[in-house]
Amino acid sequence: MWHVLFAKTGLLNGPDSVYIFAYTLSEKSGDDGLHFAWSTDRKNWNSLYHKFLRCDYGMWGAEKKMYSPYLFRDINGLWYCIWTLNDKKGVFAHAASLDLVHWQR
Repeated sequence: MWHVLFAKTGLLNGPDSVYIFAYTLSEKSGDDGLHFAWSTDRKNWNSLYHKFLRCDYGMWGAEKKMYSPYLFRDINGLWYCIWTLNDKKGVFAHAASLDLVHWQR
């Protein structure tokens, strides 16, 4: 799976296994989507510099936000991302992925 992440970002010679950290960029007001960083030692982190998931909620860009993403994997290997959309409507969004690169509703 990590080879797919590295290939997507052009880092073809990545390590065989890494720690991964999912995050959003708070300085972008929640509209920059889900990013990943990787580390081999959990001390030095490297961003993959790619948006892997964006929020598609609402008609306009002002509603397409992603705050506090929570990423987890079920016993069958399917990844889920759940996040809050804004602080006004109390709505959550959801997406699922087999490889952390290709996401579905």
